[in-house]
Amino acid sequence: MGSGLVHMSSQKWRARWLSAASVFLFQQGVRAQGTAPPHYRQEPPFDLQAALGTSGEWKAVVTAVLAPRREFDSDEGPSQSRICFVRTVPAASECAYFSDLFHSNLTFQAFSSLTAVPLQSGSAATKGFELKAAAWYPTGQVQETAVWVYDAQRDDFHLVLAVESSEVRIFSSGVLNGMLVTSDWQRDQGDTRWSDHRRHVTVYRYGAEEGEAGYRTVFDYATAKKYGAEDTDTIESELSDIEARLPSLLRQITR
Repeated sequence: MGSGLVHMSSQKWRARWLSAASVFLFQQGVRAQGTAPPHYRQEPPFDLQAALGTSGEWKAVVTAVLAPRREFDSDEGPSQSRICFVRTVPAASECAYFSDLFHSNLTFQAFSSLTAVPLQSGSAATKGFELKAAAWYPTGQVQETAVWVYDAQRDDFHLVLAVESSEVRIFSSGVLNGMLVTSDWQRDQGDTRWSDHRRHVTVYRYGAEEGEAGYRTVFDYATAKKYGAEDTDTIESELSDIEARLPSLLRQITR
């Protein structure tokens, strides 16, 4: 009777070694990709003259990092993602880095969208444009939003808001005309990462009463209801509560 040991042929040992070596090299390759310098791409120019009616031939040019396609080890930055305002005649160019806009040190600040948005209707109708981005870290991402308005007298652009928020909604009609609302997770004592959470809602009002256009905080509150991860439009769910809080607060502001 044999000793019970199974002896592997030299060919099988060689195949097993090559297989292990391949796995090791593949893992090293994935890690190298995760820690390699991020890749950037310039998006097609956004025609601000067509979108906002600027007097100068302004365009917005975004150069941003590509979102990571697989897990990565480090999120240390800062990112070199940026938006530049470029005018042809007379020549002018001014850039703003995402890291400065959102006070973020994350490497992967990826571009999402750039759109013209009505900020306020009525006699004081105002248009702006909205930048959406997402800052990635190893276990998730942070949604980023920045809003600019066009100053026709100076023929340039003014940043009116830059926030990190999971939900942002601009209202340009109805009771909330001129308002911007954000909604974010609020972790109370006893909450876990996987449980339902209340949301922290903040309402901003757009205006230029003090000579400079911008959004100013009107009020904020924590929702009575708890929402799950699948609830991606909690602002809509909270509209009746937001509108109920608004009249008395607006009267205080306009006194």
